[in-house]
Amino acid sequence: VLYFIDKRKKRAPHNNPMISFIIPCYNDGHIIEQTIKSIYTSYDSKRFELIVVNDCSKDNSAEVIKRMQSDYNFTFINLSKNVGKSDALNHASKYAKYDIISFVDADAEINTTALNDVLNRFETYPHM
Repeated sequence: VLYFIDKRKKRAPHNNPMISFIIPCYNDGHIIEQTIKSIYTSYDSKRFELIVVNDCSKDNSAEVIKRMQSDYNFTFINLSKNVGKSDALNHASKYAKYDIISFVDADAEINTTALNDVLNRFETYPHM
């Protein structure tokens, strides 16, 4: 019921804030390209930075990510030792330039509607 009530609430459009997207990657060479593309098609590329951190994958993740850099401008951190997802995210967070940081799993796709809803909530409820 709360979801239904909240969904009906009209929010003013957000002001396109600057966002740091961070993708941790471990053995996700088969899907990471789709995830990166989804970010670039879901938000104005002048309004975000993307940081991809490879946690010493044993598959072709690093090669796929490097190849993607020829088409997309993002920071690639290629860890030489597997440190685990949380440490990889903490490491990559040090490079983030913006106040809003969005962690995106390597097997997830960003959806424009959902992203806009989240950003509208940040502006409607600044205490978030």
